[in-house]
Amino acid sequence: ADTLEVGVASGGSSVTFYGSEADESLVWNGGVGRLDVGGQLVVTQFATLQSTLAVTNMLTANGGISVSAGGASIVGDLVVGADAAGHTTTLYGATAGKKVEFASDTLTVDGDLDLTGALTMTGTLTVTGDVTIDGTTFAVDAVSTFTGDVGVVGALTVSAAATLSSTLSVDGIVTVGADTAGHDVTLFGAASGSYAKWDSGLNTFEVEGTVTVSSGIQIKDGGALEVFGGDIFVTDSPRLANTVETHRVLCIIIEERGSDSPNNDGRFGICNDASCTVCNELGAV
Repeated sequence: ADTLEVGVASGGSSVTFYGSEADESLVWNGGVGRLDVGGQLVVTQFATLQSTLAVTNMLTANGGISVSAGGASIVGDLVVGADAAGHTTTLYGATAGKKVEFASDTLTVDGDLDLTGALTMTGTLTVTGDVTIDGTTFAVDAVSTFTGDVGVVGALTVSAAATLSSTLSVDGIVTVGADTAGHDVTLFGAASGSYAKWDSGLNTFEVEGTVTVSSGIQIKDGGALEVFGGDIFVTDSPRLANTVETHRVLCIIIEERGSDSPNNDGRFGICNDASCTVCNELGAV
């Protein structure tokens, strides 16, 4: 094949090819050794560039492009492959082992990911490092797994399952579901069978374990406090504004009583025996 050469080694000249529209051109800048594309660049085979690639419109690579020096500057769209016919795209960092790669329908970030805008996920999100969300919106609409710490200063929206195997730090309000469209929330304890659960279907907060309240408990109209086989300890002066119903007899003990009382240490207690002398004294039975 014939060869067209412009200039000589170390003394090249610039070459410009104009397109049919204004500002469309292909320019080889011999002074700086750079190829400038003022329009669309379509690569159907693999291309290797040892200088800077500058594209001011759209870059379509149906084969592959390797830029080994100078970098690539693209002012426009970057399209790699086509729908259902994609190619692996890798962006390497300055540190060994750090890269961003899209392959096999998965985007992998081996390094830190900083976002100043919104991130919306409709696929699976797996994070093996720390996640810090500061002043932006982070919306996850897919199964997510976080193995590092998660710190949220802005808004975190999760509309699918999320698994956290480390610490979740939230400097703001935590909202689960919406009015009339709630979700169950379960907090497990260290002991087997111990948990606290909000059952959205029954509108009930259930605790299997001990509840300690350093302030008052207020039950609004239509609500109920149910105790199954446990004790209610009161460290201050008890006050009952309405009727208290339990599944066993309720002893109301304000002062220490004799040894015949099942609860003699100044507390509310649930009797196991309806013949309790304290309950009989107080008229509870």
